Amino acid sequence: MIKYGAWQIGFFSAGSRPSRQDLFGCSTRGAVTGRQFHGPVNSGLFAWGEPIRGCVFGGTYHEVLRGVGNCAFRPTFLFAFFTRMEGSEAFLQALRALLPDPPVAGGVAATGADDLPGELSPPAEDVVVLLTEGAMFAIDNHNPLEARGGVYATDLESPRVLRRLRPLDMPWEDAAPLLAALRENYKMTDEDEELLALSDQQGRNIRVSGAERRGALITQIDLPDDQYLHVRLSDRRTAVHALIEYADMRHTLIIADSVFSRLLYRPFSVPEGSTVVFLPAQIAGGRLCNLMFTSVKK
Repeated sequence: MIKYGAWQIGFFSAGSRPSRQDLFGCSTRGAVTGRQFHGPVNSGLFAWGEPIRGCVFGGTYHEVLRGVGNCAFRPTFLFAFFTRMEGSEAFLQALRALLPDPPVAGGVAATGADDLPGELSPPAEDVVVLLTEGAMFAIDNHNPLEARGGVYATDLESPRVLRRLRPLDMPWEDAAPLLAALRENYKMTDEDEELLALSDQQGRNIRVSGAERRGALITQIDLPDDQYLHVRLSDRRTAVHALIEYADMRHTLIIADSVFSRLLYRPFSVPEGSTVVFLPAQIAGGRLCNLMFTSVKK
C-alpha cells in the first residue's frame, strides 16, 4: 500500500480504530491531550498537530522496504509504527540503510484484548511508515532512569536471552537472581519492579523483567553484543514526576513507554497542542528501546 497526501498524526485505543482515511498512527495504551487524561480502554481519536504532507507505505516489512527504496522525493523525517516487536529491529536497520539521513520516530502499537497484535492506521500487516515532504521536526530522547545499579558485562544465549551478568572484575552470575537481588537491595516495591533496565552505551534502555528461563531473562528487544551495560532503575514517584516534567512542552508529541501509564497515580495535563501517548517500545537513535521518552516537535 502506497498513498500520497496530507496525513493527520493520531492515536486510538486498541479495538476502536477510527475510519478516517487520512489518519496515520497506531493504537496506544492511554493518552494525555491538554487537560484530558484518556485511559487505555477509552475510545476516540487522540490527534496531534496539523496535517503533514508526505507518502505512507504500509504492508509487510519486505513490501514497505521495497516501496521506500523507490520513493520519488527525499524525505525530511520518518514516522514508523509496528504491529509487534518481532522483526521490527531488523526492519529499522534496513530502513536506516536505505534512508540514513532523515531522523526517525515512532514505536510499537499497543495490544488490546487477548494480546492480539497492535493496530495501525492505515491498516497494515507489519508496519506503516510516513515519509514527510518538506516538514522539519526536532526529535529528542530522554532516559528517566538513573544509572546507579553498576556496570556489567553480558553473556547472551541469543539476542533476546540474557544468560549471565558479570560485575567488573567479578565472576559471572545468572542474570535473573542477580537482578532480583539488585531490586531487593534497592528496596524496589512490586509496583516499581519494571523500572529496572539495562542501558547500552548510547543510553538506550532495554527492559529485563521478561520471563525467566533457567536463571536467564528474556527481553522484548535485542540486547547489544559484546558490550558493558549499565543497570538503570527508578521508583514510581520519581519516574512519574520525570514524565510530567518532560511533557511540559507546547506543540509536542511525546511517546512514552506503556509501563508509565500503569504507574500513574494521578492525572496530569500537557500544554496547548501537545499529546502524550503510551507505547510498549519507542524508537530512539534509530533503534527500539524501552522505558524512555521520545519527543517530536515541529
